Amino acid sequence: MSSLLTLASVYYGSFDYNITHLIRDLNYGGVIDMLFTYITFTGSTVFMVLIIVLLYIGGARKEALVFAVVFVVTNVLALGIKYIVARPRPSDLGVIPEAEAAFPSAHTANAFALTATISRYHRKFTIVMFAWALVIAFSRVFLGLHYFTDVIGGAVLGFVVSYVISRAALQRDNLVSAFVRHPIAFVRRLLRQSRRYKT
Repeated sequence: MSSLLTLASVYYGSFDYNITHLIRDLNYGGVIDMLFTYITFTGSTVFMVLIIVLLYIGGARKEALVFAVVFVVTNVLALGIKYIVARPRPSDLGVIPEAEAAFPSAHTANAFALTATISRYHRKFTIVMFAWALVIAFSRVFLGLHYFTDVIGGAVLGFVVSYVISRAALQRDNLVSAFVRHPIAFVRRLLRQSRRYKT
């Protein structure tokens, strides 16, 4: 089974190959390449952690909490899928392939996870956030780091995880708000309730 998954993950057909090379061929190096290198960093794990901290410090504690959960779940699932699928990075795009598996693109997953989460709480940022996420996805192929279907997989993963978790958080908004206001007191109350159930 694993050998079939690995074989299937190596090549998804001419469409994937052609789109990947079409996007990569747009990169002529120079300033544009440097610009997209900076842009793609905004989908990294380091940048996402920074966003969580800034949201929390900036007073958007509910958003910070929900996105922190979305971010962790997204990356755990991405790592698991990478391990199972084990698709090699592109080796014919003029870039030294990274050791980490290609599918799905974690940078893209992060971008769409953040976009979907923030858009759930602040709809006025939806268009700007989705435009940014699409640029992140584009940058991963443009820089020769991923196949086209890698970023599609990452986008779907990030969006679905955020949709499920943020929807659940909104349905239990009173609990999330209680935790955000007084996290220590909230945890203590949960511990007390769990002890009652045991007895």
